[in-house]
Amino acid sequence: MNVSTDITKWKRSIDGWFFGVCEGLGRSFDINPNLLRALLLLSVFAFGTGIFLYLVLGFTLPREDELSDYSDDKFLGVCQRISQRSQIDLGLVRVGAVISFFASAGTTLLLYIILNFVLPEDKRINY
Repeated sequence: MNVSTDITKWKRSIDGWFFGVCEGLGRSFDINPNLLRALLLLSVFAFGTGIFLYLVLGFTLPREDELSDYSDDKFLGVCQRISQRSQIDLGLVRVGAVISFFASAGTTLLLYIILNFVLPEDKRINY
């Protein structure tokens, strides 16, 4: 499956400061990246979750120049199958899976493995 930049809104920029998360999301959603940076800083100081969220986004979202191979299976391909069936951006599904894994103390890994056997692979090839 070939992913274009029009389909994948949840992506990092190659021009960003650190991982390029704020810059990439700002461009994708037409939001000033500095506003996103300010909200990130606010969440770091107010709630303490901003650093964790930023690191998860930084490690799971694709960079703009890596979109062509981003839809390849990473770990069993469950997130990709969920994304195809639900029409939710693959980056967002992967972010949700990682956050869920940490929030559930690993129980999500068991569900992830079960879904690998329950969700059949999509044999259609989309170009």
